[in-house]
Amino acid sequence: ATIECAKPALTFTKTADKATVDAGDAIGFTMTATNAGPGVAKAVTLTDALPAGVTWTVEPAVPGCSISGGVLTCAFGDLAAGQTRSVHVSATTSAEACDIYPNTGSLTATNHPTLTASDSVACKKPDLSLTKKADAATVNAGEQIGFTITAKNTGDGTAKNVTVTDTLPAGPTWTVNPTNPACSITGGVLTCTFGNLAKDESASVHVVADTSNSECGTYDNTAKLTASNAPDLTASDSVACKKPDLSLTKKA
Repeated sequence: ATIECAKPALTFTKTADKATVDAGDAIGFTMTATNAGPGVAKAVTLTDALPAGVTWTVEPAVPGCSISGGVLTCAFGDLAAGQTRSVHVSATTSAEACDIYPNTGSLTATNHPTLTASDSVACKKPDLSLTKKADAATVNAGEQIGFTITAKNTGDGTAKNVTVTDTLPAGPTWTVNPTNPACSITGGVLTCTFGNLAKDESASVHVVADTSNSECGTYDNTAKLTASNAPDLTASDSVACKKPDLSLTKKA
């Protein structure tokens, strides 16, 4: 009599959704176990200590898979010849949680050697700067004053949803000059919706106002930059308007 023992032939792969992402984007990995047979793979289990720093979820949910203490465990059970089981995990990065995430999972079965599979994803941060510069440090009453505000990204990652706001100095009437479709002034507050800024991309706005003898003082001003994936920034400058002090005398 002859008994034939059929071995399983397991393969295990792990693939990142994307090799690189920007801060604020989602990252994810798909892990797949396949049995090419001809034997049944018994008690197949996947374990993966997921990268720290972000919160991982199984998406979509897979029966037998859960994450506890940052470790993914999938009890796939027996895999017949030609059968495949997969799981996808994802997490959302942020301005603070953005790094290189290398990851290795392992696949075990009671009748097959342990397998491992690795991949990684790199999260790229923006590096924003905000500058504000007066057209002139001092002017005379009746002359124009102005400020140029510039946002720039020198980081490898794209800065998302960049917005500049500025409560302009009270007194004179401010306008955006030249006009900028991303910017408007309402109630004395400048708002510029610059959107996304890629690496080495910048966006600027220039505002001006006319002084007069009655509207002439020191104009201190601070602008604020916000982005959905970077810390807030501020930038300040000032301009001093100088009044003449005329006297008239008439003497017989």
